[in-house]
Amino acid sequence: MTGGSSAEALERELTRYLLKYGHCSFDFKEGRNVVQYNVAEVIFGELDADGLEFQNRVFNEILRVYREQWCALGLGVEVPIHHFINHSDPEVCNVSVDILTSEDHYVPSELWRRILGRARVVITTHTVCKQKINRKMCKTYQR
Repeated sequence: MTGGSSAEALERELTRYLLKYGHCSFDFKEGRNVVQYNVAEVIFGELDADGLEFQNRVFNEILRVYREQWCALGLGVEVPIHHFINHSDPEVCNVSVDILTSEDHYVPSELWRRILGRARVVITTHTVCKQKINRKMCKTYQR
């Protein structure tokens, strides 16, 4: 996200990180030491340290459910998606599905196809590469 992004856009991005990568860990170099962090642990730690809650009711509910399940399951265990896509609040269901599938249903516009001709190939290649990198990063940084 960039500076000046709306609070809702930032909340959505953090929610996306939780739903897709919350169970994953990553290495962070601190001086000469490499420290391993869990994505959900970092997000919850930063929010708690600053006493922050999401302003958007739906994102806040997803955060609450994720935290509840994450605490029950333990560090590094993937929170089952059914808690979100089968939630009693239809808005939570819809937003969760949208976040989880948003990268999967991107279709380049006709304008791009006409102007650039090969934009579809470039965009598709970029999306496939990005998905492979995301999967590889997640697998690499799992404990």
